[in-house]
Amino acid sequence: MPTFKFSQLNPGNVTGPIARCNLHNITRARFLRTTINPSLSFALSSVEARFGKNGVDAEGAGVYGSQTRDDFDRDDVEQYFNYMGMLAVEGTYDKMEALLNQNIHPVDILLMMAASEGDKPKIEELLRAGADYTVKDSEGQSALAKAASDEIKDFILGFSVQKA
Repeated sequence: MPTFKFSQLNPGNVTGPIARCNLHNITRARFLRTTINPSLSFALSSVEARFGKNGVDAEGAGVYGSQTRDDFDRDDVEQYFNYMGMLAVEGTYDKMEALLNQNIHPVDILLMMAASEGDKPKIEELLRAGADYTVKDSEGQSALAKAASDEIKDFILGFSVQKA
């Protein structure tokens, strides 16, 4: 199944790293449409009509959950870092750059970040794509160690057991 990008839905309206269209990004597109560029509403309506409102969810349509490990790259890490407000908290990209320079696959870095934020939808998306929750950073911490709560740890472990 193809991976849709915002640029394919409404070319030229979204700047910066282009996000893969999934349920998480459709929520972000609503934010972009309402606060940055109202003309995004036509493109977003098309996505919602095809995948959400007519009884076909994004996963069923092959958009959400169809990505693999290699579909994630450095830009996805930067985008998530910015989207979750980590830059505002950290003040620099140093933490992100340190993770990227450790030769850890971007999907595993994203899982560590999502676990630390308690972002269940993103965690599920990444685990479906093949993220490895046992990968450790230079401090010896895995996604499980960075998990925001025991509930998130259980979610990761439970999802991994289900998948197996």
